[in-house]
Amino acid sequence: KVGKAIRNNENIPYFSKIGDLIVENIEKKEDMFTEIVIEGKEFRLVAKNEFIFLERDGKRIAEMPNLITLFDPKSKKVVLSNEIEKGMALEIFYKKADAPMNNPNFYKKYLSPEAFGL
Repeated sequence: KVGKAIRNNENIPYFSKIGDLIVENIEKKEDMFTEIVIEGKEFRLVAKNEFIFLERDGKRIAEMPNLITLFDPKSKKVVLSNEIEKGMALEIFYKKADAPMNNPNFYKKYLSPEAFGL
């Protein structure tokens, strides 16, 4: 639904645009799940299949279980972590997770960056 809304230049319900990212560096670490670190001038994004957390100027501003999504403004399509390449210009969107997912105990044990070894 989100990709369709963007392609049709509609408002995206429940999502907020955080900013624009021009990918300057990508690091990949292979293990059970490939860890990808994407960096630009202002933003740093870490993924293990999904986007785990987002930093702006060194300060964490979004993390799981909240949804962090990247879009290609030219194609108006969602960009997956394994599709990102150096030099890409992307838009970063964010959606806060529903209340049950933000339970502090559940979050710390199963969803925090630390639970993923980050």
